[in-house]
Amino acid sequence: MLTPSGDGDSVAKKLTKRTVDAAKYEGDGKSRDFRWCGETRGFGIRIYPSGAKSFVVHYRTRGGRLRLLTLGAYGALTVEQGRGMAKKELAKVEDGKDPLEERRAVRRGATVKEFADQLITKYRGARGTLRESTRKEYKRKLDLHILPAIGSKKLVEVTRDDIARIRLKLADRPVEANRTIEIARLLFNVAKEWPGGYVPGDHANPAAGHKPYAENERERWVTPEELPRLVEAIDKDGSLLVRAAIKL
Repeated sequence: MLTPSGDGDSVAKKLTKRTVDAAKYEGDGKSRDFRWCGETRGFGIRIYPSGAKSFVVHYRTRGGRLRLLTLGAYGALTVEQGRGMAKKELAKVEDGKDPLEERRAVRRGATVKEFADQLITKYRGARGTLRESTRKEYKRKLDLHILPAIGSKKLVEVTRDDIARIRLKLADRPVEANRTIEIARLLFNVAKEWPGGYVPGDHANPAAGHKPYAENERERWVTPEELPRLVEAIDKDGSLLVRAAIKL
């Protein structure tokens, strides 16, 4: 719930280090759990199933929309630092501003290079894990083909023509071209899915819909998504000779 009166949430007289340290997640693993400060209205902490805690502030815009803004992680911030940040954001609301929308606007101004750095360091894959070898391959293709072409552009400014030019430049290397476009498509999909408004939800992925080049079957390369499963299968093979030969 976003409001202090919501079911399952509680209001303390004042959030302090002691009350924050003592707070434990109370939920079914999917529900959101908050503790709100009775002294600074709108200021609170969100407690995650993992036990991690983040400072938040909730408010209502002049247009009547309820907002929840994450301020930062407890530990990196003290309670008093979090409270001070909340007061600054609430002062903006009093002036008719929308702090969450301001933050989203800044993130929508992120360049491809800036978001690619986030992707390489934070992306965990569809299954929640990403092998280091796969991560390195993502970075290699980004550094070689994608960032030199569009790295300085804002995410929302990249067009299908930009991606088509990258694809065309690699026409004589169809496997490399196809894998590069797949990674570009992944980058824009993740930018749309991750919270924070890097790319608006209705923004079309400029790397989607490009026809793959025909690949010679003898040149069949493993896709970034397939690589972790291939390595796992190789590691399970009983023959040391087979494992060594394939990994070479």
